[in-house]
Amino acid sequence: MRGGCRGGSLPLVPTQPRRSNPVARQVALAVAHVHAHTRQEPAHDREAAKPAGRPWGPSIVPRAAAVALLALSLAACGGGSSSRTTTQSAAARAAEQRWATGLREWGAGMRGAIDGLSFLFSHPSAVQQIEAGEARTSAKLRRYERVLAACSVRVHRLGAPPGGFRIAQHEALNACRSLERAAALIRRGVTNFQSGLGPDLLNASAAPLANGEDGVRRAQLDLAPQPS
Repeated sequence: MRGGCRGGSLPLVPTQPRRSNPVARQVALAVAHVHAHTRQEPAHDREAAKPAGRPWGPSIVPRAAAVALLALSLAACGGGSSSRTTTQSAAARAAEQRWATGLREWGAGMRGAIDGLSFLFSHPSAVQQIEAGEARTSAKLRRYERVLAACSVRVHRLGAPPGGFRIAQHEALNACRSLERAAALIRRGVTNFQSGLGPDLLNASAAPLANGEDGVRRAQLDLAPQPS
């Protein structure tokens, strides 16, 4: 039986519908077939077929034992397949968990940058510090702007999403388009504002910031796995 479990190498036992104990059923059917065949042979044929000096009974035993071993071999093949399936399922769940955790961390980073910008732009004292180029406030502003500018890079860094998370990735990348546009407007707007050209570009960043924030929220909601 060197063929092992490779496809098509063991066609001797007819495939039966699976029940609660397929090994026992296969063995029972095969042994019953052997015994039935023995009963159907005429007595004089059995006597003629006896080898000289050997009883009839022991010649049946190896045939039944061979059928039993073959059935057990087939069962072992099925058991290996089940084990592989279980391992693959566990690996798929682990991949889903890693990807979902990564997207949640991405979302937390984007929301933190959006909240930080909203705080700066909504406080007159912070706006004055931006206009004056005050070091600490300018550093915060640059940090938030860079987080938004790297939005899609962080999503792609997670790798291809498991099948159930394709919608979440799509929503995240849509959010990134808005947030990266807002980052570009802020970068140019700060330069214009500090050059005396007014805050128009900074004000224009409000709409893409709001759209991006909504997209982040939708992406997080879509982290519940969907059918592939």
